[in-house]
Amino acid sequence: MIEVLEKIPKIYERTVLSEYYRFFQNLNGSKDIINKNLSFTTDAYKLTEKETRNENFLDAYKVLENNQRNIKFVLLKGEEQELLAVARIRIDEFAIYICDIVYTNYPTIAEQVSSFTDLYEAIKDIANNYQKDYLEIEVPKNDDFTLDEAEYYGFANTTEPNRVTRNYKTVILTKEIRKKELNGQTRSRKQTKWYNKQRCCQ
Repeated sequence: MIEVLEKIPKIYERTVLSEYYRFFQNLNGSKDIINKNLSFTTDAYKLTEKETRNENFLDAYKVLENNQRNIKFVLLKGEEQELLAVARIRIDEFAIYICDIVYTNYPTIAEQVSSFTDLYEAIKDIANNYQKDYLEIEVPKNDDFTLDEAEYYGFANTTEPNRVTRNYKTVILTKEIRKKELNGQTRSRKQTKWYNKQRCCQ
């Protein structure tokens, strides 16, 4: 089951916050061994100095805080409403931009592949509903799984110059979506050109 929301439901907040914390640990290359006993609360008044001084926690907290109307969460749930994965997407002018994906319930590789496929198909439908020309995905350079899955579904490197890419911990991959006019003819689309795309993860 797929659900698209502007905010993570309260029942899932702690789980999603902890998974994004792990995501930013991997992205930032820091495991925070000293700060392992975090409360993972989204209530600002309950945050302690341990949370407010932890870069990875604050990055995860800002994701759930989400004050941008063009950013939404795509929730993938199982048959019993258990949360399987979350993708954060941004609705841009010509594209749906996948900021990141986190998985819950400690999935096996096969389950992770299945979740990625379900999210990809759902987000592609969203892009078509919004009449967007492209899907874009931002992937940490050290995330071999997502890089492989994105390549399998036809995403390719953008024309972003290496001098720009090397300044970031992520890469941006793009896939053009084929859309048809009413007469059945494939419409012509603008050639993809590189521009300074705003990343979700710096």
